[in-house]
Amino acid sequence: MSNEKLVYVIIGGASDLATATGKKILEQGGSLVLIHHNQKSLNRVLPTYNVSSVETYIADITDFPFSMMFSSRFSKTTAVLT
Repeated sequence: MSNEKLVYVIIGGASDLATATGKKILEQGGSLVLIHHNQKSLNRVLPTYNVSSVETYIADITDFPFSMMFSSRFSKTTAVLT
């Protein structure tokens, strides 16, 4: 199945594994959302993607308001990677 219309959400988006996974998703035409708890860490990895279309969020996913926004915003998301 082609992933060109899918949005992939990676929780813990600044980790080395998330970066490698995210690059592969983008290479195959997917859209990418990175969620991490620390802006400094996200800033470190964003240049490795070499694209401006990566959407990012700084959040604690255990926080109820963010969780509600997350569920409504990404309700049609096919894959959430943690």
